[in-house]
Amino acid sequence: MIKQIPNIFTLLNLFFGCLAIVCIMQSGLVISLDDNEVVEIPEKMVYASMFIGIAAIIDFLDGFVARLLKASS
Repeated sequence: MIKQIPNIFTLLNLFFGCLAIVCIMQSGLVISLDDNEVVEIPEKMVYASMFIGIAAIIDFLDGFVARLLKASS
């Protein structure tokens, strides 16, 4: 059972990565420029950046815990 702990970290990494994708895909601010150009900025860009950062930390911990427990993830 203890050898499965790195796999839990891998699933958490996947979860936070998916949350970041969901945040990026939501529509947000629409800015109109000259010549009918429209720029859309996702409203939850900060949350997506935070989720990507959390996923990176969990990815580091995944490898660290796997080496500590001598398990593969």
